[in-house]
Amino acid sequence: MFRQKMIGFLSAGVVGGAVFLMQPAVGEAASAVKVATHQDFATTVANLKKAVSSNGMMVMGSINQGKMLSMTGLTLKSETFFVGNPMMAKKLFTSEPGAGVAVPIRVTVYVAGNGKTYAIYTPPSELLAGTHNKMAVKMGKMLDKKIGMLVRGLGR
Repeated sequence: MFRQKMIGFLSAGVVGGAVFLMQPAVGEAASAVKVATHQDFATTVANLKKAVSSNGMMVMGSINQGKMLSMTGLTLKSETFFVGNPMMAKKLFTSEPGAGVAVPIRVTVYVAGNGKTYAIYTPPSELLAGTHNKMAVKMGKMLDKKIGMLVRGLGR
């Protein structure tokens, strides 16, 4: 019984999280940025964590979708990391209390059906555009540059 409830909860969270992650801003289509890493899954995850910490950010949490979905019989390598900087978040949330739609930034590392490892995220400024708060969007663009640099670095 508990296992069935947990599977239902986790599936809804993963599906809901994926829809939320890709939800376009009002009047705009949010587009995910996907980078092929040329490394295996474990190396990509380690390199992401190293890049995040050495660039003034931190991994605030993670969800291992592969582990959760294994309860349903699906074999998948996929983990989402919540990346941010508490001081930047303080400034952003002070300007826009609804900033949680975009931060912490969600970066997902996964292995596709072709065996290649990818990192994917949605630029925070695109998610913040729907707030119609110019300061929040400006800070989102600063975060776009930072997270873009980190994720693109995984593809080198």
